[in-house]
Amino acid sequence: MKVDRCVREVRNELELLDELLSSHLILIKKVQNNTPDQIELSAAAALLHSFYNGIENIFKRIAIRIDGTLSSSDYWHHELLKQMRDSHRKRKAVISDSLFGGFKAVSWVQAFFPECIFFSN
Repeated sequence: MKVDRCVREVRNELELLDELLSSHLILIKKVQNNTPDQIELSAAAALLHSFYNGIENIFKRIAIRIDGTLSSSDYWHHELLKQMRDSHRKRKAVISDSLFGGFKAVSWVQAFFPECIFFSN
């Protein structure tokens, strides 16, 4: 059944996200309490990029397995967020309006991350 498969896939993705965060706890604690140097900033950006990819993978699985649709437009990232914010006939909203705003901000940065080069003054 599609729902059971989606639940298994989402659980697997959540385990991967947990492993990602667990393996970067030293970095997370350090940048929370101190101004990061250039290497730490780059590492934190890469961590955020990986974490958001995991969240987006969960959203894509829900869109495909539960909703039965995933946009293929140039703006599919933003449309996916809207899809997860809105309830669907087969499910309630996955994210709140406030999470939508936060994820929307991260998604715009995410789109340009591979081309980013960090410079310090």
